[in-house]
Amino acid sequence: MVAMDDVTDDGSIIFGKNSDRQTNEPLSIRYIPSAIYPSNSKIRTTYIEIDQVEKTHSCILFSPTNIYGAEMGFNSHGLVIGNEALFTKIPCYSEGLTGMDLVRLVLERCSSSREGKETIIDLLNKYGQGGNCGFTSPFYYHSSFLIVDSNECWIIETVGKEYAAKRITKGIHTISNRISFGKVNTFDEYSKNLIEQAILNGWCNSIEDFHFEKCYSGKSCQFNVMDMFNVLRDHQQSKDFPENGLTNVDICMHGAFGPIRFNQTTGSLVSVIPKSKNQLPIHYATCTSLPCLSIFKPIWLDSSSIPPTFISSRDNFLSNASITYSSNNIWWKSEIVNRNIMKYYQKLIQQIQIERNLLENQFIYKSNKLSSRYISEEQRNHFTIFAFDQVDQLINKWFSRAYSLSFEMKSELSFFQELTWEGWRKSAKIPKQLLNYAKDVRYSPYNLISIDSHGHGETTGRGEDFTFWDTASDSLQLLTKLGLNQFYVLGTTQGGCIALRMALLEPQRVKGLILLGTTVYSATEQTKANARKSRDKWCEAKIPSDEAIVARTASFGGPTRVDEKVYEKLKEMWIKRYAGPEGYDPALNCLLNRDAIDDKLGQINVPALVLHGADDRVFPAQDAKEWSSKLPKLWKFEIIERGVHHLSLTEPGDEVAAQLIPQFITETLKSSAGSLLAPKFYRDRLAECFKSSIWRIAPNRNNKHPVPSPTLLTEICVLTATDKNKRENSSKTHLK
Repeated sequence: MVAMDDVTDDGSIIFGKNSDRQTNEPLSIRYIPSAIYPSNSKIRTTYIEIDQVEKTHSCILFSPTNIYGAEMGFNSHGLVIGNEALFTKIPCYSEGLTGMDLVRLVLERCSSSREGKETIIDLLNKYGQGGNCGFTSPFYYHSSFLIVDSNECWIIETVGKEYAAKRITKGIHTISNRISFGKVNTFDEYSKNLIEQAILNGWCNSIEDFHFEKCYSGKSCQFNVMDMFNVLRDHQQSKDFPENGLTNVDICMHGAFGPIRFNQTTGSLVSVIPKSKNQLPIHYATCTSLPCLSIFKPIWLDSSSIPPTFISSRDNFLSNASITYSSNNIWWKSEIVNRNIMKYYQKLIQQIQIERNLLENQFIYKSNKLSSRYISEEQRNHFTIFAFDQVDQLINKWFSRAYSLSFEMKSELSFFQELTWEGWRKSAKIPKQLLNYAKDVRYSPYNLISIDSHGHGETTGRGEDFTFWDTASDSLQLLTKLGLNQFYVLGTTQGGCIALRMALLEPQRVKGLILLGTTVYSATEQTKANARKSRDKWCEAKIPSDEAIVARTASFGGPTRVDEKVYEKLKEMWIKRYAGPEGYDPALNCLLNRDAIDDKLGQINVPALVLHGADDRVFPAQDAKEWSSKLPKLWKFEIIERGVHHLSLTEPGDEVAAQLIPQFITETLKSSAGSLLAPKFYRDRLAECFKSSIWRIAPNRNNKHPVPSPTLLTEICVLTATDKNKRENSSKTHLK
């Protein structure tokens, strides 16, 4: 934008421009000194090599990273220039000079705006323009320029090698992403082929009929699918606080306490019906409420194809949403995320919009390519599945951020809004803890990371033998990788064996041990013999029989001792992890070949809470009482009446653990003047564990065994606090 001297209060000329680029694309400020070059020198621009002039002026450029040219800048002669992308009917994919190249070349070679205009015309005529100007995704465009000196301003709008230019001496003028010139009398100069090319292409009939904007403006200046997304997200009446709207006039409507608005947008659909018969329609659906907090996902359907099974089947994931909360339904899952975000909407929405729009643009770009009828149905369906998975991962991050904020600030919702949403929560039978984590989750002050042993869950190395010492060592490496230097280690059964060894390896890092139903002794010969028999029964079929599975439950008194859903989850986990010799044998060998460490207990100089079931059939309670007495800092040993081997699976073990574990941590932290209260960023770890997380950690290729991966339903976990910046070591977080 430029304001000429006739409209400014002091008679100056004022230039202004924003550089609109991708969020993570830094803008560099570069000084280029003047220089003298030998005759016939060449200079490499972004894509092509051109002739260099003998002398260049010094200038300062405002440039995107890794770009030769600049978005804007000024030189030592007081010449200022900026450029804007123009989207036209003429393609610009072939490599030439970019608009940003031309900005720099004008500043280095020119001392006036008129000279700058002539330089752009000459360079375009000789080299043309084109090439990708994007950062992380392709971005092609022509350019318009606004060039200002102390006397005048020139606006140049270009299409390939063609141009129109106008001299400005008065008033306020702007350029943007569309052609601004119209009839021939709206500009002062133009290239000789500008009108002829429009006539040849049928865009006008004569010079009198010529209109630059109407002839050359491309479809990118017209309404597109992203425009429709944005229309459906409009909060015209309640832009800053969409939950405050009192009427029903917003397009993206958020539920409120009234007096008129009690409804909200519960789903959105955008369908793109192509002109070409060779293209399939693309249907973009949120499948969730509140389009401002949802992502449009592509789905295809025609007479000869069907969408992916998870859409076309009649299960509860998409098609059969219950009228009350269901954790298996995508709409309800997203509703939990959205309702948590609404408590901190102003704090979260800016980052959400950036991530949302970036992902949707990627979906649109790929969907347009896949919509050809010559592309297989399988490819389209795979992309739909991929899109839903990408969205799932992203909204889980949003969920974690909202959860984290619940520790730091009060909800942005008013008392009446909270009251209204609480009423809706109750009527939908949504578990209270899903919307009030900081108040209701028993272990919410702690970060919880659970870890799989080698070859199981998400940790690689299936079929390879390992020991408890290996898992202990690699768990410590994992915690080092995450930047965690102080933590409590909780282990149940074999996890306790690992926890004790972690304390022996690095006692200075372990603030306390929580040991449930574990042992310090080696396996007896009778135990080994019995285990071998069970092993043969387990491995006689590719999928273990029901009889073999029931036999495993003997450790906690049989399948009837636990909730039916818990038992089904255990069966699924056991089959997934231990089916076949390659899954069962390494874990069994680790258990049976363990070394005794009862003679080393005196070295474990950290506080310890030891809980053991009175009915433990695997490791007798009396043995636990004996060895725990050797721990120098035993905080408490308790035998749980009616408690079985897996204490946390059944009552009363679960109740006692829930009571004593927080008490143990609180008291031992006080005595050591420490704190494990979760800092801002790592609180989302608990949110992920609470929602059954898988946290994949990049393997350490230099070790004998891969770095283990935390996941749910394991026997070893840590409770920690750490610096929020260390999270970058994680390669992927996924919330199921």
